[in-house]
Amino acid sequence: MGSKTTLHIVAGFKGAGKTTYINNNLLIYGKKAAVLLNEHGAAKIREGFTVRDLKSGCPCCDGARFFLRDLQNFYYEFTPEEIIVELSSFANLEEMYRIMQHRFSLRFLSGVRYYYVINTKTISSRELISGPFIKTQLQYADSVILTRH
Repeated sequence: MGSKTTLHIVAGFKGAGKTTYINNNLLIYGKKAAVLLNEHGAAKIREGFTVRDLKSGCPCCDGARFFLRDLQNFYYEFTPEEIIVELSSFANLEEMYRIMQHRFSLRFLSGVRYYYVINTKTISSRELISGPFIKTQLQYADSVILTRH
């Protein structure tokens, strides 16, 4: 087995800037990183990095029981230093956190970081920002990224 890898889980609504954040902040040239996509947005992952679709669908919905297996297979196929998972618009960080609590079989992981991306231009309603779903996402995020594009 290669060295341990860090898993980055990026969530946010459609158009929030998840892929842009990944491209500009998580993908570092010279570092062997690989990206698992739950859905394709308007932006594309930069050239030079391994990109695959999540075969099992949304990890926190239908594909939860297969996500850890797919993640392990992905690691052993590419042995990246970092794995980035871009979740679909309605994926739930609370569910991802619970799934990752069962990662004991994933001995290749050194840690998991959770990110939630919010586009301040499209989410301007106080009711939406203070809503239960957003509150939960923010509670489980290690980092909250505010974008304006």
